[in-house]
Amino acid sequence: MITDILSECEKNEPPFHKTILSRYDQDIKDYFFSNDDTYIDSCSIDLSKVVGHSQGYGEMDWSHMLHNLKRIKKNLAELKSNPDYYLSEEHYGWSFIQVDDRFYISQGKHRTTIARYFLHFNPELFPDGPLIKGVGLTIKNVDHDLMSTVTRIRNLLLHPDFLHLGFHVLDDLRGTRRFSISNPYQNRSRWFFRADELEKLVGALNSSNSLRRFLGVGIQQYLRRYWWLGINHSDIYE
Repeated sequence: MITDILSECEKNEPPFHKTILSRYDQDIKDYFFSNDDTYIDSCSIDLSKVVGHSQGYGEMDWSHMLHNLKRIKKNLAELKSNPDYYLSEEHYGWSFIQVDDRFYISQGKHRTTIARYFLHFNPELFPDGPLIKGVGLTIKNVDHDLMSTVTRIRNLLLHPDFLHLGFHVLDDLRGTRRFSISNPYQNRSRWFFRADELEKLVGALNSSNSLRRFLGVGIQQYLRRYWWLGINHSDIYE
């Protein structure tokens, strides 16, 4: 069993040694999620799918974490004295966040770093692959349909007739995701949408020559006149 992973790295550098771990908050800035996360208090995580962290650090690679994290020397000493810890199936206070098939360290960056190398240098101890067992996992449920719709709207607004319009994502204090289109050339020309109204906006942008013409005058004026878009005007706020 190899427990002196620093020495082993000097002799045989792992292929992931210089792989960058990104920041969770940066990776998800363009994502939309459903309201409810899924939490699993004990599961197995494939460490080869860990791509980042959600802690107060910038981007850094595995090598930097192995050599520069505070208290990493203490954790490396504990590996030598108790390597069976990483073989156990109960790891309290160690957790990850999952977004699609990617994992981010939530708690336990020292242990994750050491486990990544320990599992790599001792594959015979982990016949099922680089899996650490008994850790917590928060699964962020990605709203791919909404992300696709927003992408379609942004692409449609690249049309020359719409380049003067702005599309905005808003965080409503009432807990409802809102969106808006604005026309900076018209006074108070701003219209707000719920997520379930965006498909109708896509349809209008795709099919209505009149919409292309009237948007230049002001989208609110046009949508009030052409109420067939089905917007619930009682939900409009400014």
